[in-house]
Amino acid sequence: MWWTGHFVLTIVASVLLLAFTNYYFVFLFFIAGMAVDIDHYILYAIMNKNLNIFDSYELIKKFNKKELVDINKGKYPLIFHNIEFLAIISIVSFYFPFFLPIALGSFFHFAIDLITLKPYSFRNIFSLVYYFTKRYKELF
Repeated sequence: MWWTGHFVLTIVASVLLLAFTNYYFVFLFFIAGMAVDIDHYILYAIMNKNLNIFDSYELIKKFNKKELVDINKGKYPLIFHNIEFLAIISIVSFYFPFFLPIALGSFFHFAIDLITLKPYSFRNIFSLVYYFTKRYKELF
């Protein structure tokens, strides 16, 4: 989903959460729900050796408008869009309650991605372990 959709849905979820918890929890939930997408920018910066966030935004717009074709078909290792990150943040939140809203915000973001993107067109890597073991086999 495009970032504006994430923003609107995360705002709605945050307002609903406010009925059950405090501002601090809601703030961390919202930040985590939006910050997960920073991995797209990190990947762009590494691959293109360009830290300009506006260039990254323009490139994504071109892909979305089908002006550019992605030869990798969206299969890139994203550090926050994977099952390992969700597992780690969930386990950490059991021991350190500060991370609970961060874990829930991350899960919410991931759920929005899974619900709004058609399964056959959702091409993100869901497991970094799987991605790198597959890439390792391809290299050797």
